[in-house]
This record gives sequence, structure tokens and C-alpha cells, in this order.
Amino acid sequence: MQYIEGHLEEAVSRGWIKVYYQPVVRPVNIALCSMEALARWEDPNFGFLVPGQFIPILEEKKQIHKLDRAMISLVCREYEKRVSQGKEVVPVSFNLSRYDFLTGDIVSFIEDEVRTHHVSKDMIHVEITESMLVNEEEMVASAVKRLHEAGYQVWMDDFGSGYSSLNLLKDYDFDKIKLDMKFFSTFTQKSKHIVMTMVRMIKELHSQTLAEGVETREEFEFLKRIGCERVQGYYLGKPAPYDETLDHVRTLGAHIEPRPTRRFVDKVIKTDFLQDTPMALVVMTGTKLSYRYLRSDYREILEQIHRSTGTDFADVKHAEKTTLWKQVINFLKTMDKEGSEGVTYLADGYIYVRLECRVMSVLQKENCRIYATGLTLVSANETGIRHLNEAVLRNVGQLFSYAAIASVPDNTIQIIANYTGVPSEYLGVSSLARLMQEGYRKIIHPMDQERYEHFINRDRLRAELSGRQFVAGVFRTLSDKEDYPWILHLISRFSEFSERFLYLTIPITWNTPEVIAAMYENYSKGDALDPEESILLKSELWDSLVDFMPFRFFWKDREHRFLGASHNFLTYYNVSLRDIVGKKEEEIDAWSLDSRLYIEDENRCMEEGEIIRNTEGTTVVNGVTRHILSSKIPIFSNGRVIGLIGYFITEEDFKAVEASRQKLLTVDALTGVLNIHGFVGETYRLAQIYHHQGVDFAMASIRIQGIEEIWSSYGEKFTRGVVKEITRVIQKTLRNRGELARLSEDFFLALLSFRRRDELSELMEKVKEAVWNLHEIDNISITVQAEYQVSPFSEQGVDILAQSMMKEIRKLSVMRRG
Repeated sequence: MQYIEGHLEEAVSRGWIKVYYQPVVRPVNIALCSMEALARWEDPNFGFLVPGQFIPILEEKKQIHKLDRAMISLVCREYEKRVSQGKEVVPVSFNLSRYDFLTGDIVSFIEDEVRTHHVSKDMIHVEITESMLVNEEEMVASAVKRLHEAGYQVWMDDFGSGYSSLNLLKDYDFDKIKLDMKFFSTFTQKSKHIVMTMVRMIKELHSQTLAEGVETREEFEFLKRIGCERVQGYYLGKPAPYDETLDHVRTLGAHIEPRPTRRFVDKVIKTDFLQDTPMALVVMTGTKLSYRYLRSDYREILEQIHRSTGTDFADVKHAEKTTLWKQVINFLKTMDKEGSEGVTYLADGYIYVRLECRVMSVLQKENCRIYATGLTLVSANETGIRHLNEAVLRNVGQLFSYAAIASVPDNTIQIIANYTGVPSEYLGVSSLARLMQEGYRKIIHPMDQERYEHFINRDRLRAELSGRQFVAGVFRTLSDKEDYPWILHLISRFSEFSERFLYLTIPITWNTPEVIAAMYENYSKGDALDPEESILLKSELWDSLVDFMPFRFFWKDREHRFLGASHNFLTYYNVSLRDIVGKKEEEIDAWSLDSRLYIEDENRCMEEGEIIRNTEGTTVVNGVTRHILSSKIPIFSNGRVIGLIGYFITEEDFKAVEASRQKLLTVDALTGVLNIHGFVGETYRLAQIYHHQGVDFAMASIRIQGIEEIWSSYGEKFTRGVVKEITRVIQKTLRNRGELARLSEDFFLALLSFRRRDELSELMEKVKEAVWNLHEIDNISITVQAEYQVSPFSEQGVDILAQSMMKEIRKLSVMRRG
């Protein structure tokens, strides 16, 4: 005991303390997702010491915090060394003891080590035991909060070992909860049920479960089946040095989980593996489909389909050749956003199945998505389905983006197919009455809701369907991309209207030659074949153009009388349609117009069908003369001109365009700060002021570390978002003290005003701290650091600029050669 206590500091300084790593594996994809750092003592006198020989002694003598700090330093140094050597790295968790919180600021110590060794914060996880929160609640709780705010995951170790476990889950947010399987050493049906309940409960609390102490294949398979997210134990590997652990997990057939995949799979395993509906996780990369997890009852349904049809859908290579498999892929392709949902019915021979899907996670860089799917065999006599013949089931999902059977007596909507990607609750699936009364407001564009309310009015439908097979309407409808594309809605007689009817939707493709030709033909001739078609062409398309286009335009009849004008036109002259419709120019007092802009030009346009472009003139608005360019376009119908459309642009418009052009030359398009051209111009301006007036300024270079790692892990799109956020943070910190310029993803320059020399370092330290405090963007953990140089222009400012520019140019040159 005295030897351990007396030689701890020597053991640390001489390298006798070693870090051994025990693998943590995801059962769902058999991947190494993290490791736990465990201490070993290789003593020159007593040989290899296991934790039980020294940790209890250090705890008793209140020296354990020294070992903990040494372990944190060793973990961070090993990470830095491996990254510099280009070796694989895996997230590592380490344990803290109560004395870490009692003897100093452990959070600041972790921050300093992580910062010094350039460790990404998503590669470090902190474990604390349940007993620590019970015995030192206030102090530990404060530290846990600080760790979370600093961007670290905090795990609870030994969950269930104390009397207040459920209280802790209620009061604190933990990223992972570790269950020790030693509590369930008998592994009876009763203990299994307890574990199942705990895993499900923790999942519902938006946390994850890590089962440690797993020693048998039976335990591993059970944990996989119930959806336990992570597993650790001797079954998967004993603690060993870093590379030995990596080599060992490969012999088990496990792969090392890539950094981007970590978050991707984290979202997937939120799925309730114990749901009532038979479930499976499927992965689609491009158009290739594969199973990630198959529950036994889901597999049984696939085997039943195999026995009935001869098609083995559990065998991807065999199944992908079938038409039904292609239909499944087409169905899944309609859902490309996280949270998108869909349902369809599929038929193969006399087998009918209901397939429900939800997009759990998307990996954009690899064009990969994981779906949680539910599969149900549908019997021929099931309510609603018994009326549908095989042809409907085979084809309705291929023809329509949404199909449902609505029952008035039952007040229900039963979805047959949902290819929209919009979650079912938005589509009024729970209540037909709610959809008709107010539910449609969630899915129909506000400008179309009045028409839609008329469309689904029950009395109107009863009258319309008594003499027709279906009614149709076109409405802007919510999509899973959160926009409102035009969708055709059909309500068809399914049986007697008093009982059930079919509700179908189908997207409208406007940009096909056939549709464009038909629209032009019907609108220009004024002979639309159907009232709904007329509403679509005249009301929806034209009204949207009038309301939202940024141009000032108007239209007139053959007698030069105004028929209407755009919102922008009316706003410019501060008039309403009532003020101008049916009147000629000379009858309107709201403006004074150069007569050449309408008499001569409009006559040529009307009489000769000539397009008039950019006639110079003036108009007086609110007593102010404005220079404008006016254009006129004839409107033809049946070969003759029936009116014209006119529009104009002002001198202010030209100035705005020129200002935008100049801005494009000097401003970084991504971030809105100066680019290199703008920076050089601003530097020259300030240098001129310094030369003539002696007003000094400072120049600073800011290099961001961590950007290249983010780019390699998450790709260009995400990295650009990170750069924008870094720019925002730097600008917010500088406030009005300086101009910022971006030269590349990881390099900025700044021109700063100052009164005292020491202000500069203080300001740049604030910038450094603000960048360091960026921990998460779009739910992805990031770690970036800012390094800077700063000096007044009168001292070394020019040198900083020159050195920084040359360094950046050399970097680009090296990248080009590489």
C-alpha cells in the first residue's frame, strides 16, 4: 500500500502508467464505435499491476485524482500522436472519481488538455458514477452542466447500483447510460424482462444504453434483438493497447465506424426495436437496398412470402431482380428527408402486405438513407381492403403519390399509399372530420385554403359525386421538403358516398412540353375545358405572378385601358386596382408620365404587334421625377393583338444592380465579409489615412484549426456551414472594431481600430475563446480553434499581411501539386 501511494507520481512521470482500451461495439452494425480507457501499471519492481491492486489504495488515500488526470493527458496525447501519423482514431471514454471534483477544476483541466493536443471533442467522453451524483450532488451536477455546455458527452456509469437511479434520470440528461450485466448474472427470463424495460425506457428519454460486462454470445444476441445501442465486455475483447484492440475487433468481423457514420447510426438506433409491428432496418445507397437488421417476426413474413410466391425477399441478390423489389425502391426514393414517412400496399400473387417506412437518418455525402420499416400481412377480408381488387393494390401506389380510403360512418382515413414523405399525422389520418374541419390547414398553402375548404365541403361533394365519377382540384400542398408544390387532388366514388370514397393525389409536372403547350393553348384561346382548369391557369398561376414577381408590370386592352397591374407596380405608385382598372393613362392623377412612353409605343405594339424594348423616358411619382426604361409586349389571341403587357425599370434599379455588381467584386459570396479584393482596397484606404493623418490601425491574421478534419469527415456542404458560423462568431466578437476578410475555409484577415496597444491582444483572445466555444452545428459535434497574429500597421502590420498572404499562396501551391 505504501509503495503504491509513494510511487504514483514517479509511475506517472516515468511512463509506468499505461492506457489500455476495451472495445465498445454497436450490435446493429457490428462496428467499433468507441473504447473505454482503463489504467494499467507496469512496475519495474512488481511487474504488471491490474487495477484491483492499485485503484482501491489510491481511492482510500485520496490520490485517485492524480491517476485520473494522468489518464486524461495520456489519452489526449495518444490521440494527437495517432492523428499526426495518419492512424485510425476512435472515440474514447474515461472515468472520473469524486475526488476529481473535490480537489480542483477538472472541467478546465480537460479543456486545457483537449485544446493543447488538438483533440476533437466528439472523440472524448466523460464517465461519472451514479454514486458521485448522490454523494456530491451540487458540485458534480454543476460540473456535468459545464461539460455539456463545453461540448462533451457525459455518460452515467454503474446505472442501477444505487437507490436513486430513477431520480437521476429525471433530474439529469446523460448521453449514454451504462448497465452492468453483472446485475443480471443469472440471466433468467425475469432479468431479461428488466433489461428490455430499461432499454426501452432509456430510449424514450432520448438517451442510449451501453451494456457492459457482456460475456456470452447469448447475452450479445439478446441485447441486439432488444435494440441496446452499445455493448462492452470480454465477449468482445479484453482491455489492451490501442492497436491491439483495433486488430482484435477486426478478427471478430467488426469494422471501425467512420466518424460521419457515427451520428448517422446514432439516429437510427433510436428506433423502438420492440414495437408491435414486425420491423427491420434497411439501408439504401443510391438505388441499392440492403438489410441492416431483421427482427425474427419480420423474417417470418418474408419466409411466408417466399413459400407462397417463390421469391426470397430476405436474399437481396435474388429479390432485386423482381418487379416488386423495384416497386419498393421507387417507394423509398420518394422519402429523402429525415422524419419523412410513407405507407404503401404491395401485392405478389395473392399475398398482400402493408409496408410502413420512416426515414431515420440521411448521409448526404454518400447518398445513403436508413429506413425503419414495418411489415404486415393483410388478410383478404380486412375492413377496407376487402373492397380493393388486386389491380388497385398493384397499381395505385405507382400512379398516385397519396391514396386513402375515407370512411364517413367510421370517421377514419385508411392510408393505402403515401409516397409524399409527409408524416401521416399531417395528412389527417386519425380523423376524417378533423381533416375536413381544420386539419387541411397544416398541408394546404394558406392562399389555397379557402378554395380547398369549398372543395371538400361535404354537401358539395355529395351533390357533385351524385352525377360524376370523381371531383378534382389543384392546390399547393405541403411536401417533405417543406415547400408547397402544385398537387392534383381527386375524390372518387368508391362505393355509395354515404359510406366510403377514395382520396388520391398526384404531383403535376409543369415543365413538360405537353403541359406547357396545353396551358398556352387553353389560356390564349380562352376555352379551358374544365372550370377547375380555368381556376388553375388564371387564378393560381397568374395571381402568383402578379403578387410575388419583383417587376413593375401592368396590362391593358385594345383601348389602352388598364385591366390590372402587379403588386410591385401598385406599391410604387401608391395606388390600388380600383384607382386604375378601366381607366387610361390621362385619366389617372397618381402619376405624370412622359407621353412618348405610351402613345407611340403602345400604338406600334397594338397595331403592328411589335415588341418595344427600353424606351427612355420619365415619370413623376409623389412630386419626384424618375428616369425609367419602358417596354411593351403584345398579347395575341387567334392571330390578332387583344392587348399588351408593359413593364419598366428605374434609374434606382440600375444603381442597385451596379451596387450589387461592385459588392460581388469585393465581398465573399459565402460569408458576406470582404474577399481578398475588398481587403486590399480597405487596407489601402486605411493606409492612406495613416499616411496623411497619422491614424494607426492594426492587422490580424486568424488561422482556424480543425477545418480540414471537418471537411474530410463531413464534406463540402457541411464545412461551408461551419465556416459561415465561424465568420458570424468572429464578426459578433469584433463588433464595430474592425473589418473582416475571408481568404479560404480556414484563414481570415482583420483590420482593427484601437486606442491602446494592449486592447489588441484582449480583443483577439476574445475571438479565440468565441471560436473555441463553437461545439455543435446542425446536431454535429465540431471542435475548432483559432490562432492569431496581431500588430499595429505602424509596427509589423505590413509584415503580418505579407507573411500571411505568402503562407496562403504556398499552401495553395502545395495543394495543387498534391
